[in-house]
Amino acid sequence: MSRLLPHDGKRRSYVSLNETMVRSLLQSCDGMKWEYFMENIHGRTRESGEAAAEDLSLPDTFARKELQRLRGSIDNLDAALVHLLAERFKCTKEVGRLKAEYRLPPADPERETQQIRRLRKLAEESKLDPVFAERFLGFIIEEVVRHHELIADSMSAAHED
Repeated sequence: MSRLLPHDGKRRSYVSLNETMVRSLLQSCDGMKWEYFMENIHGRTRESGEAAAEDLSLPDTFARKELQRLRGSIDNLDAALVHLLAERFKCTKEVGRLKAEYRLPPADPERETQQIRRLRKLAEESKLDPVFAERFLGFIIEEVVRHHELIADSMSAAHED
């Protein structure tokens, strides 16, 4: 079942999520339930407990409300991204520990190339700029490798003691 966000009964084409896809992304999230995610995505519950302030520079009430609604959805999507990135980094931290324990290099250029190729394809299918997607993944990979190097250094120092 595909839902268009934000869910207000009107069909919009700017954001589309496949429920199965989001459920599978959230499966690994500690304590994050589908119902909680959907409540936040649809703007029924906000992290701060308050609605976003209206932009009074817009004269039209409809435009102010529409902008507020869209910003609420963006805020909720940003929160979901943060949760997903946190889960991703929990997994990559474990990868870093394994690599350090078995003295494997922190970076795996072949894997990185495969991931970039896969993400570019997903971006194209989702009508997202593949260059942006590649830069975004590149930033994440750079940070992951940095974490792996820190883990390896700390494990190496612990073995020297």
